[in-house]
Amino acid sequence: MTPNKADWLGSVRFAGSEAQLLGAVNAFLATWSREQLAALPKDCRPTRLDGLEAVSDLAFALVRHECSLEPIDHPAILQAMAQFFAAASTRAAELRALSRGFHLRGIPPIALSLKG
Repeated sequence: MTPNKADWLGSVRFAGSEAQLLGAVNAFLATWSREQLAALPKDCRPTRLDGLEAVSDLAFALVRHECSLEPIDHPAILQAMAQFFAAASTRAAELRALSRGFHLRGIPPIALSLKG
C-alpha cells in the first residue's frame, strides 16, 4: 500500500530545517517494505539519507529513471518515490538558499506551490 501522498508531500513542503526535512524523508522511507523497494531500479534503492545532498542525488536518479521509461513500464513505487523526492529536493534547495541569506521575496517557494 502506498503511503498517503498528500501527508508526505506536506511534511517536506513545510519542513523548517534540514533536520526536519531529513526526519520526514527517513520516516517516509520507513513506510515502504523491502519488497517494494526491491522493485526500484538498483541505483534508485534508497537507504537512510543523512544529508541534503543525498536527498537531491536520489531525487535525480529517480526522476531520470522515471523519464527514461514509458509510463506503463514504471513500477508504481518509482512514480511515488520520484514525486516525493523531487519535492524533498526542491525544499532542500530552498533551505540551503535561506541558510545562505537568500530571500525568496516576491517569488513563492517552489515546494509550497506544488499541488498534493
